[in-house]
Amino acid sequence: MQIISAREGDAEAICDVHKRSVRKKSSRSYSHEQLEAWIGSRRPDQYAWAMGEGGETMWVARSDQKMVGFASLKGSDLMAVYTTPEAPMGTGTALLEAVELEATKRGVVCLEATAFLNAASFCERNGFKRRRPKADRLLPRPRLRAVKMGKTLDGDRRNTF
Repeated sequence: MQIISAREGDAEAICDVHKRSVRKKSSRSYSHEQLEAWIGSRRPDQYAWAMGEGGETMWVARSDQKMVGFASLKGSDLMAVYTTPEAPMGTGTALLEAVELEATKRGVVCLEATAFLNAASFCERNGFKRRRPKADRLLPRPRLRAVKMGKTLDGDRRNTF
């Protein structure tokens, strides 16, 4: 598996990974209506914009020449870590490590995340602590329950990769 910086040309594949991941991995935590409100209208140009004018830095995971995951960082916010159902074990953690390394290089002390219910345990296994439950404000209806989380980054991490 390879973790590399994403380019705007990856936007279509990133959109596909995001939709497939949410629909498969979140179906036990949210209704079909909630999932479609969350992901149904996503378009590749939104990811291209996020990487450009939106100020997000993204990484993609590739295995056997296929994109199997992506992650995104904006400031001190972990915006995304998503993997396909067929991604090799450890793909999400490898993507998160790339985000943490870059955040540490930028001087981020605390990495913040809004974890949807299906992702909270992944975040906890990777050192995030729950701050408070919240409803996602991006979607007026239906509301998606999520958890605000944070992780203090160790400045020595920059020497571990």
